[in-house]
Amino acid sequence: KKQLERQQKQQLAQEQRYDEDSLESGVEDEDCEEADPWPDVYSGGMTLGDLNLARVKRMTLEKFIEEPFIGKAISDCFVRYMIGEHHGVPTYRVCQIKGVTQRATSYKLPGSKKSTHQMLTLSIAGATKDGKIHKVSNDRFTQPELESWRSKMRDARIPTVTPADCKRLHQRMQVRINNHEYTMLKKMKAYMEKCL
Repeated sequence: KKQLERQQKQQLAQEQRYDEDSLESGVEDEDCEEADPWPDVYSGGMTLGDLNLARVKRMTLEKFIEEPFIGKAISDCFVRYMIGEHHGVPTYRVCQIKGVTQRATSYKLPGSKKSTHQMLTLSIAGATKDGKIHKVSNDRFTQPELESWRSKMRDARIPTVTPADCKRLHQRMQVRINNHEYTMLKKMKAYMEKCL
């Protein structure tokens, strides 16, 4: 309780100092440019390591995309998605997974013998689009990709996830994939075949 009172007094003192400073400079509050009230909300205090913790690799998607639990396991996690090429170099963006959808026709996953009907519903700064799994990268996010994503989120005034959110998403994904009944049965079957 005392700590809360101390914090309130400090905040009040800072507000008074701000009012005094603006009066001394001859500028009224209405003329001051309004500062971003929550500047950290749009960066979330998140680092590249935090974002990579909540990243889903293409390899993981290829392995589990047909499983019944995958939608819940990867929802709100992130992928490094190829949006095109610039001078022959692939261009990637940070995209948040909003769900898994099914398309009418199947498509082949390059590098594997599998084909799938599943697509990812991806979001960047509030805009959503369905994307094919083979355009998801296995590589980690880069700092320029993180900065580009933060900028888009800031422009759209959408708060980003926090480091704690990234850890929670990572843990949820690991628990749902590793502890799902279907996964456990596959592991047990593989173990039994190995033993025989």
